[in-house]
Amino acid sequence: MAEFLLAEEGRHRMNYHIGVERCITDRSNPMENMTPEEVKRNYRFHPDTIVFILEIVRDALLSPTERGDPFPPIISVLVTLEFLAIGGFFHTIGLANEICKSSAFRAVEKLCTLICNKKDAFIRWPKGDSLLRIKMHYLEKFNIPGIAGVVDGVLFHIKKPSNVLKNEYICRKMFPAINYQVCCRPDNMIYQASIRWPGSTHDARVYAHSSLRKILEALEDGTAVLGDSTYLLQTHLLTPVQDLTCAAEENFNRAHCSARVKIEQTFGILKAR
Repeated sequence: MAEFLLAEEGRHRMNYHIGVERCITDRSNPMENMTPEEVKRNYRFHPDTIVFILEIVRDALLSPTERGDPFPPIISVLVTLEFLAIGGFFHTIGLANEICKSSAFRAVEKLCTLICNKKDAFIRWPKGDSLLRIKMHYLEKFNIPGIAGVVDGVLFHIKKPSNVLKNEYICRKMFPAINYQVCCRPDNMIYQASIRWPGSTHDARVYAHSSLRKILEALEDGTAVLGDSTYLLQTHLLTPVQDLTCAAEENFNRAHCSARVKIEQTFGILKAR
């Protein structure tokens, strides 16, 4: 019996010194094994757009050392895009990308913070020749002079807040939401946004307290934007004519409606429809 115990102890010591063979996780780019259609279906972005996002945040996502087998920036970007696309659990998304739940959470949190910090480089009011080209587009295509874009609000569903103001987030469609005001160009590019208002807030109130109104009021060249009938008619905010009295007003409403199609398309892109 004593000899058996000594032999078992010897084998245990040998195993302890040998250790367990380390398994290195494959950190290659998952997009290399996908077609562009599969990438678009899984992440809701084309490969070129994902590479563009990666180039913006690559330096901030690089690990200063190789200790702990850090995953490359492309994994952080894909994990975040997958989470934003499907809204799944971090545990499930982590398993799909061979990382743990906590790593998936940190990747999403860090990348979202980085992108938000860079918003002013992309969401900004056009100036100079850029603004002039936008005005020329609306003039040539819709025969409406001085237009710099189209403004509207859209409701984004959120989890009902637990604070004392939670009922203010219940929108007219009876679900908790954020009223997201957007002003876009003819190419669907957003250059002004306001996302701080609860779902029950009227679009006219959101606009009245937005930076867009202040920008337009500061301009003295007759620049205006187009809005639907929920807004109040103002010098810098043109809405459809309510009581038509002539053919000119009917033509204006028709052109106004056609120009506003772009904002609805932009909302469809934002919601990935």
